[in-house]
Amino acid sequence: MKSKKKKNRKSAVPSYETVMNAIYGDEFAMVRILHFFDSAINDKSKRPYIDGEGNCSYYVDPFVRGHIIGGLMEAILDFRKHIND
Repeated sequence: MKSKKKKNRKSAVPSYETVMNAIYGDEFAMVRILHFFDSAINDKSKRPYIDGEGNCSYYVDPFVRGHIIGGLMEAILDFRKHIND
């Protein structure tokens, strides 16, 4: 069985303060979190494309990508109700 190697991440894990700021609506913090998950979002939004010669390749579907990003943003903002202030 092959072991999966961890990929080098371009962005560091968002700090607790960044996550909390995103939950409370800070746009910059939200962008940092979306940037952190960008590679996973792109991976999950890939769709196969078969050309006329039968070759299969994959592309990032912008509709699916936008739907995932919108859902993540909504979940981050919705998480505020679970925090005891």
